[in-house]
Amino acid sequence: MAESKTGISLINKNEPGEIASMGLFRCKPLPCGDGQLVPDGSAELPYGGRFEQLVGTIEKHIEELKQCGATEFLLSMDVCYDSQCNLEFTPSEMGRISRLGIPLAISCYSGEE
Repeated sequence: MAESKTGISLINKNEPGEIASMGLFRCKPLPCGDGQLVPDGSAELPYGGRFEQLVGTIEKHIEELKQCGATEFLLSMDVCYDSQCNLEFTPSEMGRISRLGIPLAISCYSGEE
């Protein structure tokens, strides 16, 4: 429903009532649905472009997603590093994330893993 209403594509999605194939609800109906938003072509963009595309999409559609029943949101960033991991957000980027009112999770991984 959310995809058809907003025009965005979600991956790794499931709907309430689907039978789970793993995890806590394995072989049982899921009590809630979920999905991940990865904007088309974002993997090929430099960081700033990926940030703009993802945050811009959330800003544009968060109210519609809530109307579709979404109650929890998480902005998640995975960072693969080679020798040192430094992250920097501009004041504008931090403001936009803050105005969304959703958590930001950052996971860092060594390129050797």
